[in-house]
Amino acid sequence: MIGIALTHFGHAPLQRRYWENAACEFGDNEVSSRLPEGATVFYFNVKDEDGNLVSTEFVEVKTK
Repeated sequence: MIGIALTHFGHAPLQRRYWENAACEFGDNEVSSRLPEGATVFYFNVKDEDGNLVSTEFVEVKTK
């Protein structure tokens, strides 16, 4: 069971990026989050009730 999930997102090029957190929603075996406007990259951190932490790889947001 999932205890905590955070979406971390950034707005700047990698060398100057700072990370912010956004709330996540839990579904059947999935976690989702709405990214704020201007986010350029994101990843998820998911921690279970025992404190085990898993992070996804960075995902770049494609712009039109």
